[in-house]
Amino acid sequence: MYVLGEIENISGSVLHAMQVTAEFRDGSGNPVRSATGYPYLPNLAPGAKTCFEVFLTQPANWATYSLRPLSYQTDGVMPPNLAVFDDYSWYDPDFGSYQVDGSLRNDQGTRVGSIKVVGTLYRSGDRVAGCDFTYMSGSSLNPGQAGAFSLLFSNRDYGDILKYRVQVDGVVQPPAGPGRVP
Repeated sequence: MYVLGEIENISGSVLHAMQVTAEFRDGSGNPVRSATGYPYLPNLAPGAKTCFEVFLTQPANWATYSLRPLSYQTDGVMPPNLAVFDDYSWYDPDFGSYQVDGSLRNDQGTRVGSIKVVGTLYRSGDRVAGCDFTYMSGSSLNPGQAGAFSLLFSNRDYGDILKYRVQVDGVVQPPAGPGRVP
């Protein structure tokens, strides 16, 4: 069972260590189980949104669920300047899967590694229908360098997808200097 949604950062700080907890209740309102999930984007800039996913085995006798207030820290790191371009998507009706492919370019001015690509799929009414991540092909990008990504959503039939969003984050690496290998 999946609980999907989005987090919006309305603070002036970069959020990280975000946790979303879903609390499930029976028809009488009694708690039967809770589960915690995390957004795949590790740092959320002010004014940005990202998807989250809470995954669990379906609780017995549940009737409703609600989300507890978001848990987070405000000392995150601003995501690096990585541009997404030439992105495109398609639905495969034979498997019900949805795939987003594209390219990333490092506009940061310094090397960026551990580049994570997060995708959010939307159906009508901007309702979140999928949230997943992958890592960019290759381990890092030098300034101005580009790389490719491919993100496959396959845990249900995605024939109702109307649009998608791609977000990226990575680790800014110190410039190469004497004794350092880029």
